Parts: sequence; C-alpha cells; structure tokens
Amino acid sequence: MRRLRILALAMPIDKAASATDAPSLSVKVAKEYATKSRPTVSRDLAVLLELGLVVKSESGYRANIDTLRSFAPVSTGRIG
Repeated sequence: MRRLRILALAMPIDKAASATDAPSLSVKVAKEYATKSRPTVSRDLAVLLELGLVVKSESGYRANIDTLRSFAPVSTGRIG
C-alpha cells in the first residue's frame, strides 16, 4: 500500500503520464519502482484506477482531482 500511496500522490493533475513515465514522476516513486517490473507498474495503476484515485485517457493517467478534493479538509475561512 505504501508504494500505491506514493504513486497516487505523485500523479500529475494537469497532464497525463503514461505507464512508462509513471516510475519517474518523482525521486520517491523512482526508488519504489527501481526493482519492480513494468507489469507491477501497470497493476498498481489499475488498482489506483479501480479506487478512483486516477483517471485514464488516451494520453495516459492523471490524478482524479475530484476524488482528491473530497479528502481535503473543509475550510472555515477563519485563521487561528
């Protein structure tokens, strides 16, 4: 699950990343996938897709911003 969380948090929201590009999204992601095979990346992306954390388009995968927004804390508009 740690590897999935790191991958999900590294997914871009403004552009799509291919399954081939996914392991190089960040240093943390690269470390997690350094010893993993291409099928592992594909499986992990499929799990994130099933969980609704990423969306797939013709150009690749990107973070599902609508799902991520649902986890954001509600702002009260007050400071302190």
